[in-house]
Amino acid sequence: MRYKAITSFIIIVIIGFLFINCDDNLEKNPINNKVTYNSGCKGEAMKNSTSDTTNIFNKYVNANTLFIEKTNWIYPCIHDSLQIRSSISHDTLTIYESWLYASNCDCLRDVHYQINNIPKGKYVVKLMYENRNSNILNPDSIFESILKLDTTFNITIQ
Repeated sequence: MRYKAITSFIIIVIIGFLFINCDDNLEKNPINNKVTYNSGCKGEAMKNSTSDTTNIFNKYVNANTLFIEKTNWIYPCIHDSLQIRSSISHDTLTIYESWLYASNCDCLRDVHYQINNIPKGKYVVKLMYENRNSNILNPDSIFESILKLDTTFNITIQ
């Protein structure tokens, strides 16, 4: 009876160390985001324009990093405070683009960023854009924030 108790205790301790070791690996290599390029305002965007300016979206994976490149996309005019946040839930990687400040105008920008240390697996990537505009209708609010789905695609991290 005593041997069963000791054996059970040893097994529980080993399993505990395995879980602690897994958590340490996540802490050593957490998923993180980095803006690598922001062109700044390239000129005011005409929302209803049929100009030759085309927005271009490129994505590629290298090892455990997802690279996003957006060319001629409409973003706020006056602020260069782009923030990228990401989260993983099951098989979905959600990336949130947001700007710290509201703007009353839009312009064309080129923006590049990367999501690092993505665990191995197949993911549906949802790219969300947080649009912040001055809220003239509600003087108690500095701005209103609207979260929009920008695009969805699949990736595999090996």
